[in-house]
Amino acid sequence: MATARPEDDFNFALYGAKAFGYATAIVTAGAAVSVWGVKTFMGVKDTQEFAERMRTLVRTKMPVLSSRIHRPLAEEDHTATIWNDPVCVDVPYTVVNEASEQTEWAWPDAEKRLEVAYERDGFSGWAQAVLEELEAEGRAERRKRGHE
Repeated sequence: MATARPEDDFNFALYGAKAFGYATAIVTAGAAVSVWGVKTFMGVKDTQEFAERMRTLVRTKMPVLSSRIHRPLAEEDHTATIWNDPVCVDVPYTVVNEASEQTEWAWPDAEKRLEVAYERDGFSGWAQAVLEELEAEGRAERRKRGHE
C-alpha cells in the first residue's frame, strides 16, 4: 500500500493565487505610499492643483522644455501620415490652402474641404485631408492662445 507523501498535497493553484495576491498588495501599497508622499511633499490637495503646480514648475525651472512644448510647428515636424507606401510619404496633400490660412479656421469650411477631398481622391485623400485639417485647427487654436 502506498503512503501519502507531503509533496503530493502541494496545491500549485493555491500557492500561485497566494503569490499573486501578495504581489498585488505590495504594488498597491507602494503606489499608495508614493502618491501620498508626492502629495504631501508638494502640498497639493487634488489633481487640478497638482497639474497647475507641475505646469508652473516646468515653466519656471525648465524654460527650454517649456519653449519646445509651446513652439509653433515647423514644416519638418509634419510626420503624421497614414500611408505605408514610401512613395506617398513625401507627397504633400494640401487641402488647407494659403487662402484658408489667412482666414480663421472654421468647421463648415473644413467640412466642405473634406467633402471635396473625398470626391476627388476617395478615402485615402479624405484621410490625408483630415490630418491637414487637424493641423490647421491646432494652428488656429495656438494662435488664439498666443502660442504662435
